[in-house]
Amino acid sequence: MASIDSVTVAEDAFRMKPEGTAMATMAMERGLLSKDVFQVPSQSVVIETEKVRCECCKLIEDCTPAYIAHVKDLYYGRWICGLCEEAVKEEQRQIQLSKRNEEGLEDALREHMKVCIQFNSRHRIGSPVADISAAVRKLLRRNTDTQFTSRSVPSSPNRQPPLDRVNSCCSALPRVPEAPL
Repeated sequence: MASIDSVTVAEDAFRMKPEGTAMATMAMERGLLSKDVFQVPSQSVVIETEKVRCECCKLIEDCTPAYIAHVKDLYYGRWICGLCEEAVKEEQRQIQLSKRNEEGLEDALREHMKVCIQFNSRHRIGSPVADISAAVRKLLRRNTDTQFTSRSVPSSPNRQPPLDRVNSCCSALPRVPEAPL
């Protein structure tokens, strides 16, 4: 007779692979497992999805109604895609760093939508390549501006200045004469 531990191992092996494994088959042959306990139901679950358009970038996605309702609750009744959601979170972080607003979500959403509307407008300044490069340039400027403004004090009085070339440790080493060629 097999121990309880071997039955548990056989049951686990059969659960991992519904069609059975060698250990599960052996356990069933010995009468330790019954096949009908582990049968997988033949009915498949159908998940209802809806097509929804992002209000920022106009991307269309298939989402469940529950997810759509959740996103709309978070973003003041507007549905935004995952990419725009990340952009809004980054914008919110930028707003919080500049201490303009404690929460900043509504302002961040408004700012991101404004950028998307400008980018998607029919009255672009130049070619799409120039528009993309201008958008990247604007993003880089904004990131570098916040890096410099978010620092508290540029140099603390307790910090010692970095070593100058004259004061480096290499100047204390003796010079080795070069070998003639």
